[in-house]
Amino acid sequence: MLFSSFPFIFYFLPCAILAAAVASFLPYSVYLSVLVIASAVFYYWHVPVYLALLAGSAFFNFCLASFVENNNRRWLCAIGVAANICLLAYFKYQNFFIQNIDNIGGFGIAPRNLVLPLAISFITFEQIAFLSSVHTKKIARGSLLQYLAFITFFPKLIAGPIIRYTELLPQLKARKAISLNSLATGICIFSIGLFKKVALADQISPVVNAVYDAARSNVVPAADATWATFAYAAQIYFDFSGYSDMAIGLAWMFGLTLPINFLSPYKATSLIDFWRRWHITLSRFLRDYLYIPLGGSRGPQSRTYVNLLLVMTLGGLWHGAGWTFVVWGAIHGVALIINHIWNIVAAKGHATAEFFGGPINGLLTMLVVLLGWVFFRAADLHAATNIFRSLAGGWTTTSIDRESMKLILAAWTIILIGPNTAQIFNYRFLLTGTDNNFLISIPPVPVRKVVFAGIAFVASMVVMASGQVNAFIYFQF
Repeated sequence: MLFSSFPFIFYFLPCAILAAAVASFLPYSVYLSVLVIASAVFYYWHVPVYLALLAGSAFFNFCLASFVENNNRRWLCAIGVAANICLLAYFKYQNFFIQNIDNIGGFGIAPRNLVLPLAISFITFEQIAFLSSVHTKKIARGSLLQYLAFITFFPKLIAGPIIRYTELLPQLKARKAISLNSLATGICIFSIGLFKKVALADQISPVVNAVYDAARSNVVPAADATWATFAYAAQIYFDFSGYSDMAIGLAWMFGLTLPINFLSPYKATSLIDFWRRWHITLSRFLRDYLYIPLGGSRGPQSRTYVNLLLVMTLGGLWHGAGWTFVVWGAIHGVALIINHIWNIVAAKGHATAEFFGGPINGLLTMLVVLLGWVFFRAADLHAATNIFRSLAGGWTTTSIDRESMKLILAAWTIILIGPNTAQIFNYRFLLTGTDNNFLISIPPVPVRKVVFAGIAFVASMVVMASGQVNAFIYFQF
């Protein structure tokens, strides 16, 4: 059940909000139970049998957290982390390992037909963070119902934002009543995200699919490859940021807040800046639970560079079980190393530092990001190689129709225009009191913004009624 589907918007969501609104006036356990039941129904809709897997994983982590909290033994926490990673590896990476072993040894091992459990990658990270927070005494374990409400909360279930127990538990304890103001704000944010998804990302998708499907066997025309490269960069941005907007909007409808996950990433002036703007909650997780434990920037520069490369390569593998994702992560790791080296050179006042500033840095950053997306989108390394061979070829006529070109140009115009105009596509313009990555207060939502959100919602409904609803790109992760 996708957020951008009629059953979710017109059946599931109204029932869930109504039940939560009533439960907010009932005993605390009833309120939490309603959130858990609504999330369980949402999860059951995907693959019913995996609801038991989610429940079993949650019970295991909660029970282990009891021992971690009472005994404060690092090895207990390590067992939990290892168990979560093993579960993720079994479902997500088993066939990847089998295929590579078979390619090396020729054993004739057939891959297993496994359906990836919904949001297993995101849930794994959140449960690891939960165990770590309990181990370091940052927060108490809480009750089983509180933990289940946290780990199953359906707005962030499919593709994040990746949240921490320390962030949601205090909000669950506060149990804010659902107000008309929070509901209106949530609907506005959700509508903007929905428009990004169905009116932009889904409409660009056919162009990208056609070119990359052809690239699996042939070198495509250079013009097609160029248009597809820019098209996919726009598609994945509007798809994933649209989902994040919808998730945050849904949380607001329930009187809860989730962290901001995007901050105009394609306006970044460096790769370091890009990863402070793109999938922000993933970046901070990798920083806090992988980069810093590996040593971070402590020690010699060479150690810092190794840590960066390792973290980004593993981050790429987390996105998908394929060598294309590994290469994508490694490219960003190498680019971040170069970025850090350049910062050292610039700090010493080197003459070339002034030339490679501002717009030049931004263009170089976008070049790395765009070329990296080729590996991220390609079905395999052969398809990615064909795209790069196409890009290196001479400009040719294109098979992409004019309407698709106009849509791609419109999408990039929205991405790149100034903040005063582009703010209508950024839910943050609805809010005030933001001094970090969290939404602090709920201000009144001006009528003009509600009107705009209403237009975005109606337009999204029209597009949804006339076309096919596509799954979110990060749905597979």
